Amino acid sequence: MSVVAEIKCPHCNAPLSYKPGEVLFTCKYCGFTGYIDLTVQFKVAHSILEPKLTREQVEEIVHDWMKSGFAKPRDLAKKAKIVEEDYVLVPFWLISVKATTTYRGLLERTGAQIEKSGKIDGDYDWFVVAREGIDLPPRIFDLPLEARRPFELSSLPSGIEALNAELDLDEAKSKVEHEIEVYHVERAKENVDTFIDQNTTFEFGDAIYVHAPLWFFNYEYRGSRYRMIIDGSEGRILLGELPPIDVGIL
Repeated sequence: MSVVAEIKCPHCNAPLSYKPGEVLFTCKYCGFTGYIDLTVQFKVAHSILEPKLTREQVEEIVHDWMKSGFAKPRDLAKKAKIVEEDYVLVPFWLISVKATTTYRGLLERTGAQIEKSGKIDGDYDWFVVAREGIDLPPRIFDLPLEARRPFELSSLPSGIEALNAELDLDEAKSKVEHEIEVYHVERAKENVDTFIDQNTTFEFGDAIYVHAPLWFFNYEYRGSRYRMIIDGSEGRILLGELPPIDVGIL
């Protein structure tokens, strides 16, 4: 069992519970956000992607997804059963960054070794999950940034929990550097098979701390479980695991 510690919210003096490893809190009484180390000031804008969809609306999205498409068993919508669901505000860092990768390598797929060099650059608004243990698809660019607004506790649906963050901004930037470097290497592999050298530089811009409403579902189909993750703001399906298609049930 994890140990739960307690501090007082410096804004409303309400008790705040937190677990080891968490670095940022959001008070469930007044909405104030700050570092659990109260000697450190929180100077970053805190936003939220507006929660718009009810449980019934999200479950309808899940059901419609199960009925549509050609890569699914035909009886999926009829036989699948939602066995677990969770609705939480997941903390992210949204970091603006310009990244440039230069590389040199060998193209070998044609049978001959041809030395090639190139450059990959991009301007990104990069999402980093601010908690460990939340399994989300890599490089989430599909969250509706246009719906972002200042975080206000009073406008949230009842019963939804704003999770605390376990990554501070410096740790998030380190993760951004790693993820973008991997992404650029994947793109560079279109031109080379073996790298001789590579280097990536970063120019960081603004950073925003943002909570996003996410629905997590586990559904059961023919004795196995599969996961779905739905954006609770616009209803976009961020993850939808599919059962294998059995030719005998097509």
